[in-house]
Amino acid sequence: MLIFCCLFAYSRVGKREEIRFARNKWVFFIFAATIFAAISALYDKYLLNTLGIHRMEVQAWFSVYQFILILMLTCVFYLPIRKHKYPFQWQWTIPLIGICLLFADFFYFYALSLPQALIAIISPVRRSAVIVSFVAGAVIFKEKNIARKAVILLGILCGIALLYVTNGL
Repeated sequence: MLIFCCLFAYSRVGKREEIRFARNKWVFFIFAATIFAAISALYDKYLLNTLGIHRMEVQAWFSVYQFILILMLTCVFYLPIRKHKYPFQWQWTIPLIGICLLFADFFYFYALSLPQALIAIISPVRRSAVIVSFVAGAVIFKEKNIARKAVILLGILCGIALLYVTNGL
């Protein structure tokens, strides 16, 4: 409940920045991504614990399917529309991002493979990586209302901690 209240508070702060949560398509995409991430986590837990598929095999197939999907999306959206406006430029950060994602997925699948691991704990902890985005938004992109957003983020992190404590009892 605390997390939902804090998310509502974010919408109030967003109105000060001219963001209308009810009419903003990107907010809809965030909620859709959250729902799909929850479905994916449940399915991953099912594959690892119920079907007994090894975590490295799940990660390998996940990486193959992700590559194919991103390749198709690139061909459909990027190449026909944006290749002339925004030509591709190689940067060293491209493989670095891939390596970081592989390590993050490795630890995620390892955590899910443990029989005693609770999806109600793993999923919110994984989402707590929002701290990195928050700091980057404040430092690099100079976002507005940082103090208010920091208090709300602290509330969300307290909600995650409460989930951990209550599931541990």
